[in-house]
Amino acid sequence: MAENLEDWWMRTAKGDIEKMLPKVAEYTASDLVLMGQFLAEWTGLDPKAGPEAACCFYLLGKVARSVAAYKEGRLPSDDTLHDIVIYGTMMRRIRECGGWPA
Repeated sequence: MAENLEDWWMRTAKGDIEKMLPKVAEYTASDLVLMGQFLAEWTGLDPKAGPEAACCFYLLGKVARSVAAYKEGRLPSDDTLHDIVIYGTMMRRIRECGGWPA
């Protein structure tokens, strides 16, 4: 019998944050600010949306890596799938709270 979706989702989300938290301290958000400034200038986007756009740019790279794996006849790595989830979640956090990880 299939596992309850909510139970699976909560267990998966718990695993995602446990894997991600150590990286928050290591990577900080400086790159999001820098890349965000570039993207805001390049696109005419409101600079406040720059860090969110930077996450989207990084997400695009992860999706491209996934599509390349499929094209090469293999599945994307679990790490790539994890990163896709994390960048999407980071975008939601930035939009709701005004920054990452703030």
